[in-house]
Amino acid sequence: MAEDPRRDWSAVYDALSHDVRRGVVRRLAGEGPAPVSTESLAEAVADGPGVDGEPEVELRHLHLPKLADAGLIRWERGDGAVVATPFVRELPAALYRPATVLGAAFETAGRADD
Repeated sequence: MAEDPRRDWSAVYDALSHDVRRGVVRRLAGEGPAPVSTESLAEAVADGPGVDGEPEVELRHLHLPKLADAGLIRWERGDGAVVATPFVRELPAALYRPATVLGAAFETAGRADD
């Protein structure tokens, strides 16, 4: 991964610290460069962990701004189009899929005692 000395890694880690934001990044990483609507993202995260109210309202007012500020997405507020930045494709998936990675680590650790 090409290191950008101007990248605020604390903002990246903070942005990826919430289940909803990790879900958005997972979805966008799978879409490639194609834009995804805010409505579609809201539907994708609606039943997942971390959603406390109206998913689209939370996305527009909390989660998408934080992801954009961290340089993980580009978001056109007017038309609601959201796309992952090239930086997302460079990130190790463990940063936005920690439950899967940790689950596998715990499963492997449990087998070591056998």
